[in-house]
Amino acid sequence: MEKNRDSAYKEWLESVQSKSYQKVCRDIFLRFLKFLETQGFKNPTGDSILKKHIENRKSDDNKTKYQFDDLIPKFSQWLLDNRDITHNSAVNLAVPIKGFFKFYREPLKVQTSAITQIKETAKNFIFSFKKTLKEWFELETLKRKR
Repeated sequence: MEKNRDSAYKEWLESVQSKSYQKVCRDIFLRFLKFLETQGFKNPTGDSILKKHIENRKSDDNKTKYQFDDLIPKFSQWLLDNRDITHNSAVNLAVPIKGFFKFYREPLKVQTSAITQIKETAKNFIFSFKKTLKEWFELETLKRKR
């Protein structure tokens, strides 16, 4: 993404007051752009997706009209599948993306039922006391005090 040509992204990011939250927003927005590439968007930028969203809202076809609204649960699922995070984190990480559209007075209308359908893949951890204790000693996290 060329930041100097992406005025929508830059303006939105500068509107975020907290520097730490600005970094979070930047990271999530760049991940959203990568996600959009997996969905068939070519070289997405803040300007291009905002323009496409505004055009889509004028459509009579609901699938087109709510294209980006429907992408938010898919983005959360994509985050969940590609990062080691919980369901709640995946849902909350989509908040900056919704904030981007809301900043330009084009808010997304994400259905709650779509968010609740996001599936967390089970990650089983079989605890083995001997194995875990051995790993801790190898890491030298358990040292005998003298």
